[in-house]
Amino acid sequence: MFGIAGHLMAASLDRYGPAAVARRMVRMILPFWAFSLVALALMHSVGRPADPARRIGWDELIWWILPLQVPSAGEATWAWPFTIGLWYISTYLWLILISPVALLLIRRWPGSCVVASIVILIGFHLGQIEQGFYIVSYLPCWLLGLASHGGRLQRIPARTFYATASALAVVGGCWIAIFMATHPATALNHVPIATTLWSMAWAVVLLRPHSRVQLHRLSEYPAVCQVLRLINTWAVTIYLWHIVAGALIVAVLTPALPPDSAANLVLRVIGMAILTALAVVSFGWVETLSSRYARLCKISPGHAGPGR
Repeated sequence: MFGIAGHLMAASLDRYGPAAVARRMVRMILPFWAFSLVALALMHSVGRPADPARRIGWDELIWWILPLQVPSAGEATWAWPFTIGLWYISTYLWLILISPVALLLIRRWPGSCVVASIVILIGFHLGQIEQGFYIVSYLPCWLLGLASHGGRLQRIPARTFYATASALAVVGGCWIAIFMATHPATALNHVPIATTLWSMAWAVVLLRPHSRVQLHRLSEYPAVCQVLRLINTWAVTIYLWHIVAGALIVAVLTPALPPDSAANLVLRVIGMAILTALAVVSFGWVETLSSRYARLCKISPGHAGPGR
């Protein structure tokens, strides 16, 4: 996901220059503000702590406006569905902000930049640095996406390319398999280096030009193309609200059906899809509006558009 996003970001930077950063931020921030307003209103009205010192302060409220770090729900522990997925928004925002510089560096020193990003991840892991950890975890895939737009992956000899991709997949995959076998109740985010290597293997293969050409065959299936178009139109809205929808439907179904039953699983998926669709109907217009505003961001001097 981050590899493809990096590829698209590089295309935007080549087309619009630094204005691409503003365009991407506007597209993401406005739907996030709509989500924030609902979340904050609920946290303010439902189970509001009597002690003002325990309420969300201005130092935490700022991240609900500009999510450079994951916003806090304060004492409202029930509000975890509103915050648990916001690491993605924060990570994506930071990667957008560093992309103009990252693109210059990756085009001058592609191999060194990717290796350096892995070294930084290892350093964060060994140093047990939590702040910014998601950013450095997904930075390698983002850099591969930036590099792919300039054709650098295509220039790598096929034998070297597939040997490297296979090595990443084998090392990352075996590491994950061994860890999960010895720690069955542990989440994958406890082996971030392994998951990053595994993700990089998939990213480089999917970003290789011959792989992308195969995606053009989707045009043979108009219904699939229409669904993908709709998802892309409201991607931020869908992402923000699907976790809340899932948590709500689980809360409704748990008293009535065993959690592991087939009926529970089917109804959970259907219910989450319906509730997410309702959220898109209610708030999708904000993302549509943000797309229109994003197009108003002017092209920087020297970037005349795709014809250049």
